[in-house]
Amino acid sequence: MTKMRYFIDAPGCFFKHCNEMFVKHVATNVLKNDVVVYLIGGNPSLVQMLLNWMAVTEDNQDMDSYVFPSEQLRLGTEHGSRDDTSLVINTRMCLEYLTSIVEPLEILKDPLIVESKDLWCRMGSVDVTIDLFDRSTWCNVDYEALVDFVHHLIALHPIHQQRVENHIQMAAQVASTHVEEDRQSWRAISLPKIMRPFNKEAVEDKKSKVKDPKKREKII
Repeated sequence: MTKMRYFIDAPGCFFKHCNEMFVKHVATNVLKNDVVVYLIGGNPSLVQMLLNWMAVTEDNQDMDSYVFPSEQLRLGTEHGSRDDTSLVINTRMCLEYLTSIVEPLEILKDPLIVESKDLWCRMGSVDVTIDLFDRSTWCNVDYEALVDFVHHLIALHPIHQQRVENHIQMAAQVASTHVEEDRQSWRAISLPKIMRPFNKEAVEDKKSKVKDPKKREKII
């Protein structure tokens, strides 16, 4: 009977432990004012919703009754492998989670927002969705300054392995932090899962620009 109980409880215990590790090593590092603001360099639809949320925050500090738009959004290849297009999220659930423990008024003080506040407000208030990386959506407004902010202040952090402690180093290096063996493996697995799609895409992009077949074969 004891053995039977073990197998009955095993799935629940496994996912409970996974969730605890996620909260400890990922969520507590990501759900912060100075990290959540990085969303302004991400998916255009989520960017616009976040900017509108910040605009309401500035006008009305009581945000308890604020409701994010609820839409089913299919995320692009920037969120994973270009071969996997099945990642669909609900915008309300996503943004409620990301903003659950942040201080909106503190986000408004972030240099990313303050230094080009008027331009961000304009981007969030238009009726169409502005994609900073697609000039055809800019509606005759120059958002180049915002693109520069994303490149100079945001883009470098996702590939900085110590931005999220759960993704630092590979297994041999992580051992020096004196964590247990299972956590070393989890970190080693998560890093290539995140980085490999970007490396693969960069190689394919480079090959597409090289005409010489022999030179193209050497690009790996």
